[in-house]
Amino acid sequence: MKKVIALLAFAFFTANCFSQWEQKSNGMGTNKIVWSMAASGNNIFAGTSNGIYLSTNNGDNWTISLNGQSGNSMFINGSNFWLGTDHGVFLSTNLGTNWVQTGLTTGSVWELTVKDNYIFVGTSGSGIYISSNNGVNWTHTVPDLFISSLAVSGNYIFAGNWAYPIVYVSTDNGLNWIPRQTGGIGTDVILALLIKDNILFAGVDNSGIFQSTNNGLNWSHSVLNHGGICCYSVKDNYIFAGDFLTNELYMTSNNGITWIPKGRGIGSSLSVWSLTINNQYIFAGTDSSVWRRPYSEVIGINNISSFVPEEFELYQNYPNPFNPTTNIKYSIPSNVNRQSSNVKLVVFDILGKVVATFVNEKQSPGVYEVTFDGSALPSGIYFYVLTSGEFEVTKKLVLIK
Repeated sequence: MKKVIALLAFAFFTANCFSQWEQKSNGMGTNKIVWSMAASGNNIFAGTSNGIYLSTNNGDNWTISLNGQSGNSMFINGSNFWLGTDHGVFLSTNLGTNWVQTGLTTGSVWELTVKDNYIFVGTSGSGIYISSNNGVNWTHTVPDLFISSLAVSGNYIFAGNWAYPIVYVSTDNGLNWIPRQTGGIGTDVILALLIKDNILFAGVDNSGIFQSTNNGLNWSHSVLNHGGICCYSVKDNYIFAGDFLTNELYMTSNNGITWIPKGRGIGSSLSVWSLTINNQYIFAGTDSSVWRRPYSEVIGINNISSFVPEEFELYQNYPNPFNPTTNIKYSIPSNVNRQSSNVKLVVFDILGKVVATFVNEKQSPGVYEVTFDGSALPSGIYFYVLTSGEFEVTKKLVLIK
């Protein structure tokens, strides 16, 4: 699906280069389009038109994992790594060390997902295939369609159609599929589907993102109403969306109420075809290999001082009360034992439900600040908690709309 629109994207290139993002192509080369990416532990995978590449050091170096096969789509489920290629589906049970071709050996596979013990495969003209025995046998369903995207939520499986603005829905593990006319989407092609917090996000080829809160029955246009959204990645309460058309990467922390451009500095305005997040970095697959940036920088956790504190400290947010944003500052000391501990900053509602996670990783000593956006939350009292090792402190913040 992404290859079909690749040539269109080049018409929109403009020169623009900044330093926040780093190109990481050693061992891969700079002239490869990265159609898909996935991560597991220290392993990062990048799928190109003629091979699958592996990095075990956060993208600094790449080696070939599977040569001669296209990496159209990837899905890692536990120890199983599923790969969609132009010649069916391949499987690795040891994270890319060895590969076997499954029982689906023909057809161009554009999308993969897993639900329970079922593997769902979307193809470029042959509909959907399903396997319940690790790819040994496959059942053909929804024939003669170009399935460009798949998503799973509870009992629901959603399939986006390349040719028509229709989402197919199954609630019985793919035995039956119901076409739902996505009238709100118009005539745009559905390139990517994502479900988060019971919201179905549909990335389309010309009009950005549409959202549904009732499993695709009705749709509303997101404020991100331009560009071609072809990939998503999610961590904590953040959603990242890659745009092949306007050559941008967008981020939301409030389920699409607002979207912030974050791709400035990715090469010469390169299309973003794939995304993944691993080991404190976000990776973008582009027309020119892989680009990398620290996750904390992208979401806006800023080290605001060169001063190295002696103690942990969580400051009162400002302003407080607030609407809709407020700033939270905290300090990480230089104590060696404490420095080795994981740092976590989380916001809870009054019932104890996590509504935002800003950091959950090791951080260098320093003074940090992050902006909390409460646009998607109701007025009320919330609590933010800083935790590291035995240290924990809680403060209250008040949202008034």
